[in-house]
Amino acid sequence: MYPYLINEFIAQFQKTLEECKIGILRIEKFDEETGEATLTIGEDLDCSALPITGETVCNYDEGFLAGILKEYTKKDYIVTEIDCWAMGSRVCRFDAKVRP
Repeated sequence: MYPYLINEFIAQFQKTLEECKIGILRIEKFDEETGEATLTIGEDLDCSALPITGETVCNYDEGFLAGILKEYTKKDYIVTEIDCWAMGSRVCRFDAKVRP
């Protein structure tokens, strides 16, 4: 993948999520060699303003992000939520790894 292509993809993805009021996507890390990524979604449609339960609740987002990454990179992804509004965080944070 060429850097300008990943940047263009991310910019379009961010714009689409905001326009559809799904959330505000930020890419904290994206390693083009390994495919590993850390992403956050602020103002997440699924869970912003939910009460704190101490558990991650964004299962839909995990699958959604895995599907988007797979479609773009043609690699199968496992996406796991590591921080969540329902755990007391102000953003939902996800680790994305290419399935071995």
